[in-house]
Amino acid sequence: MGIIETNPSSQYAKRSLKNIVFLHRRQGNNTEALAAFDQIVEKYSSDKVMNEALQLVKDIYIQERGLSAYNLLVTGNPILDITTASIDSTAYQVALDSYFDMSYSKAKDSFEEYIGQFAPGLFSVEAHYYLAEIYFEEGAKSKALANYNFVITQPVSEYSEGSLKTAATINFNNKYYDAALNNYIELEGVAVQKMNLLEAEIGQMRCYYELMRFDYALDYAQRVLDNGDTPVEIKNQAYMIRGKIRYDKGNYDEAYYDFKEVQKAVSLLGAEAKYYMAQIAFDKGAYKNCEKEVFELIENFSAYSKYKFEGFLLLVEAYVALEDIFQAKATLNALIENANEDWVKERSRARLDELEAIEKAALEQGEDNEVEIELFDEE
Repeated sequence: MGIIETNPSSQYAKRSLKNIVFLHRRQGNNTEALAAFDQIVEKYSSDKVMNEALQLVKDIYIQERGLSAYNLLVTGNPILDITTASIDSTAYQVALDSYFDMSYSKAKDSFEEYIGQFAPGLFSVEAHYYLAEIYFEEGAKSKALANYNFVITQPVSEYSEGSLKTAATINFNNKYYDAALNNYIELEGVAVQKMNLLEAEIGQMRCYYELMRFDYALDYAQRVLDNGDTPVEIKNQAYMIRGKIRYDKGNYDEAYYDFKEVQKAVSLLGAEAKYYMAQIAFDKGAYKNCEKEVFELIENFSAYSKYKFEGFLLLVEAYVALEDIFQAKATLNALIENANEDWVKERSRARLDELEAIEKAALEQGEDNEVEIELFDEE
């Protein structure tokens, strides 16, 4: 029999048990370490050796048995002299260690338990932030947003900037533009990182446009364009927003300049911009220029079928305006025969029916006029 069994009250027995706890912990044998610690709790709960052993296992004790069990263990034991603040700090550190060890499931449970038991806790902001990050990566955006919002409502901290940025993204993607706008406005006020300041400007530009607050959208589009750190793709979005607002206000020449910048990129946005350039030519009555713009749209952006076919349909209207009904009908017939999209066929058939009805009415009117002339001549 060992000294622990033969003489449990001796200093050597206590130290032996503590050494067993230490060795198992160092070797990563957490179950065995806790089993040895349980013996210390059972035999030496009023001895300072329990406090020494607890320092070796308190993190795994919380991880394996939970914060409630840890609280029950240490509360009211004078030999431990552990304050609520100390329990708070230990519980948070256990969760944080799991997070940085990338044990996210364990970290999530630990942060949830910490938040539930300490309200408010010394590390409530930090716990909510890291919990939000875990939920966001898991795709649980609503839960992430709730935790980011907690951070946002607290005094400004090092976690405010990241929380505002991600909360704004979630709200914008959910089409909660008012909420996203508020996030971006706050982000602009607290951003330390240059890219987050740019993100705030981009976000406000988009939100103001979606909310149809076009004067503000124009202001922030200009800020985005003036920012030297703005990527080309985002600049094109700013040009596009500014161009659409200018177009809707009837400022065709200024809008054309913006669309001309965007159409340099062979992309969906570039195809849309080229279509607007053709539309501007049509609106200004420059029907031959409209035809030229549409041909360039079809040639350079053929992969983007929506705007390619919208361009063909606009070309029909240009031919009608030029009184070239033959070309207009030929274009519509070609669309009906060759287009794969149902919406293109339907709109083409409808417009062809309209043109044929107009032709028929004109022909009938012409025949009536001939009869009247003949009758008049007979008199």
